[in-house]
Amino acid sequence: MKNKPYLVVSKMGPTPMDHFGGEGNTFKPSSAWLQDMRAAATYPGLHIKVSDVEVLSEAALGGYTLGPSQFQPIADPTPYYPVMEFLWNFFGYKRLIWGSNWPVCRYGGILTDPVDFQIDIWESFLAQQFEGRHDVMYRNALRVYGPGSPSRDGVTPSSASRSAVSSDRPSYGDIRRGR
Repeated sequence: MKNKPYLVVSKMGPTPMDHFGGEGNTFKPSSAWLQDMRAAATYPGLHIKVSDVEVLSEAALGGYTLGPSQFQPIADPTPYYPVMEFLWNFFGYKRLIWGSNWPVCRYGGILTDPVDFQIDIWESFLAQQFEGRHDVMYRNALRVYGPGSPSRDGVTPSSASRSAVSSDRPSYGDIRRGR
């Protein structure tokens, strides 16, 4: 397999890659990451979990700080779009899986709700697309991780998952809160 990175991709089913494929903390990914992700997109079973979106703003804010101050990511969704659009174009909406990374989000608390923040960023991007919103926000996760998937065979869906599937336009905040 010439010009393809070495990846271990499960033959049993879809293989998710977490956190935007590992580039992390910048709105301007390295050329190496862009090249690696183009090559990774040629593996049809590889899915990208687009969780932890706020870390893309770290470099623009001078990095993540530890201590008494709380990291506040950039709330304007537009700087996030180039990375999101790159993954959308190469992997397609059938291979992107939204995730909040909750409960291990690195920010939140009094000033920002990390799950709602990530929902808002993705909803803003997805509103500009002609299709794929439901796939990215929940259907792909159900297909990859849910009942009947190779990784979760035999697991019964929660009532939140059932309501998400049956509803035409569910509130993702309601699903997260178990309503």
